[in-house]
Amino acid sequence: QPREAWEHNCQYCTCDEETLNISCFPRPCVKSPPINCTKEGFVLKIKPRLDDPCCTETICECDIKTCIINKTACDLGFQPVIAISEDGCCPIFSCIPKGVCVSEGVEFKPGAMVPKSSCEDCVCTDEQDVLTRTNRIRCVPVKCQTTCQQGFRYVEEEGQCCSQCQQVACVATFPFGNVTIEVGKSYKAPFDNCTHYTCTESAGQFSLTSTVKVCLPFEESNCVPGTVDVTPDGCCKTCIDLPHKCKRNVKKQYISHKNCRSAAPVSMPFCEGTCSTYSVYSFETREMEHKCICCHEKRSHEVKVELVCSQHKTVQFTYVHIDECGCVETKCPMRRT
Repeated sequence: QPREAWEHNCQYCTCDEETLNISCFPRPCVKSPPINCTKEGFVLKIKPRLDDPCCTETICECDIKTCIINKTACDLGFQPVIAISEDGCCPIFSCIPKGVCVSEGVEFKPGAMVPKSSCEDCVCTDEQDVLTRTNRIRCVPVKCQTTCQQGFRYVEEEGQCCSQCQQVACVATFPFGNVTIEVGKSYKAPFDNCTHYTCTESAGQFSLTSTVKVCLPFEESNCVPGTVDVTPDGCCKTCIDLPHKCKRNVKKQYISHKNCRSAAPVSMPFCEGTCSTYSVYSFETREMEHKCICCHEKRSHEVKVELVCSQHKTVQFTYVHIDECGCVETKCPMRRT
């Protein structure tokens, strides 16, 4: 309508009543005071006013592209975090503790064992060191087992915290307990004078050997009375032999039987010697007492031998082979009057 005024697209418009033409001109805006952006990361920006979009104002607005960002690498035991500075809008990188222990360039969580020297057991704790800001490592000395079993000795080794028990002797087991026998030494059990135990060592290997002494057959009747004794080691009986005592001798001879003969001489043992035969008058019985002890076989076994006959035929022949001789008491023959 003529003389009507209105606002359109941030312009004041009116209708001329004479010409009926519409004329528009920009709506005037209040001029903003000049400002300076002093905080880091902020720059001047011209933007529509919030209370009057038709007018603009100059403000300080954050533009992260203008920030100078220093990304620093964190040491072991630390991790990077990002924060915004209080007097600006640029991100700030910093390092905070991870809550771990650091040793020899390796991170360890609380409770984990930390390798250190061979003489210490170390573990990562959850306590923070105020100087390093990493967790403390607590170490305790290693307790070495220095008690060794019988026959072994604790030998310290250079450069080793805990050494080992090394065998230095043999151990013999008896009903009354264990006995330690040094290398090169012998031992005789108190209840057995005939067995000797010896310890030897070769290339670090220890061996316990037993040697049993075998006594010769002993017949007290072949001894001079009152001379029976034992050998210095206490194992065997010994005595002074009677002259020409009964003993086992061996002779070699051919065995012949029914026109057959052994191909070679055969060792034929026989008993020979004297025994304690005597006659003495007894005042109790008022007569002569006679004791007859003869040289007899005491132990023997049968042996088979092959005999060669005419026309190269062979037959088996069995004879008694004497193993041991000794004085055996026999009944004396009746005296002839």
